[in-house]
Amino acid sequence: MTNQMRKNRGLGELDSYLENFSGLIKNKLKYQKKVKILDAGCGYGLAMTGLLKKFGNRIEVIGYNKNKQHGTIKDLKRMSIKRGLFTKEDIKKIKNFPKIIYLNAEKNSLSEKKALISSTVFIQYIYTKIKLNSLKK
Repeated sequence: MTNQMRKNRGLGELDSYLENFSGLIKNKLKYQKKVKILDAGCGYGLAMTGLLKKFGNRIEVIGYNKNKQHGTIKDLKRMSIKRGLFTKEDIKKIKNFPKIIYLNAEKNSLSEKKALISSTVFIQYIYTKIKLNSLKK
């Protein structure tokens, strides 16, 4: 897969790779008003805008990339329009349009210490997936 293709992945690829991620969000929305999502290594952010198109103001999405070469808000808007997810006018009106932040752990002192970075939400997600898979057997 080329670097360009990785940056272009949308909601379909996300759902395929993470086994119906949007279904998990839909389920969470049965029990809470809003779901917050962090898209690590979001590239152009097309998965984020796909989720926004599907769930509207019920989600808040922030993506992060290593640097601007991996994708910017300008890229996100341009590609969202190109893919037909939103029009330029739509994007201006959307209050919860995704944001992209930049984090280069290689230039951070944490990388020198080989730090383990954890997310309790991610651990909870993995635990839930393992538990659900064990029930299927």
